[in-house]
Amino acid sequence: MNDHNELVEKVIASFAVIAETLDADEILDPIAWQLANGPADEYGYKRWSPIKLQTDAYALEPLYAKLPARFPRLYEQLLLSYRWAEVDLQSFTLLANSPGEDFQDCYNTS
Repeated sequence: MNDHNELVEKVIASFAVIAETLDADEILDPIAWQLANGPADEYGYKRWSPIKLQTDAYALEPLYAKLPARFPRLYEQLLLSYRWAEVDLQSFTLLANSPGEDFQDCYNTS
C-alpha cells in the first residue's frame, strides 16, 4: 500500500471517530440517505458511512475544465476512491462526494 492509499484510508476511518454525527435524514440530506444503512431510529434517522467506489481519473476532467487549478494528489485520490455525505471533521468540513460515476454534482449549478 502506498502512502497516499494509507492516508486516504485513515481519513475515511476518521469520519466515525471525529464527526459528531453521521445521521442521515431522507429529506434534509438525500446524499447521506443514499449512503445510509440499517433501520431508522425512533426519529427517522439512519446512520450513513462512506462507500468505496473506484472511479477512473478521467472522470475529473469535466470538473477540472471549470476550475483554475487541479486538486492536490491526495485529495484527488480521496475523490476517486470513496463517496461520502457532507461531514464535519471539526477542523474542516468535507463537502459531499455523492455516489455516481462522475462528479457532476461538484460543478452542476442548475
